[in-house]
Amino acid sequence: MLLSTLIILNGFDFVIGITANWKERSSLKAFRGGIKKGIMWMWIGIANLVYLLLSELGYEASEVLPNLAALYYIIMEIISLEENSKKLGMNMPAPLVFFIQKLKDIFNSKTGGEQ
Repeated sequence: MLLSTLIILNGFDFVIGITANWKERSSLKAFRGGIKKGIMWMWIGIANLVYLLLSELGYEASEVLPNLAALYYIIMEIISLEENSKKLGMNMPAPLVFFIQKLKDIFNSKTGGEQ
């Protein structure tokens, strides 16, 4: 279910991102976006490989790692969709905006970065 959700959100983010940045589009920017999506899927794959390794070693809770990796990227996709929707002049419903802002605050406080 998590991977299906992530695939759907990837598609939405790709389409909305291109639409929101239509006037600023460039081959380099599209290429970098594609590379970022590829790297995201690489990390999902690595999390699943670690899951398989931990399962083989007999750890019962090993499925937590790929699920957390997928959830992290799902949240990042939702944040990206929110930002691109704003560029198109379509604000998200207030409860979703509140939820996304809280997620941004959590990630920024844990990573020290800006999302």
